[in-house]
Amino acid sequence: MRDIGDPDRVPFLVYRALHPAIAKSRRGIAIVTASFLRKRWPGHESRGLYRNDKLAAVVVDGVGADDALRFLGISEQPPPVLDRAGRSATELAARLARVIKA
Repeated sequence: MRDIGDPDRVPFLVYRALHPAIAKSRRGIAIVTASFLRKRWPGHESRGLYRNDKLAAVVVDGVGADDALRFLGISEQPPPVLDRAGRSATELAARLARVIKA
């Protein structure tokens, strides 16, 4: 495994690596789980999508919508939030397709 140096720098390095991809993307979806909320850096990508008006939807799995939006720093004009609970992958995909087309 390669040493990446100071672990506190990891969020910066991840964001720097993701920034060009975010800039090129048309839309994105954030999937927020309990594991996602325990880590420091995963929200950088989703926040980048939101800041650039490219976050199409937030899918929550095992966490509350309010907790997910708070973690992502979204307080005004949130994108649609879809709860995965009790839905098959096919159902969730169909709902996402409807949201993205809207």
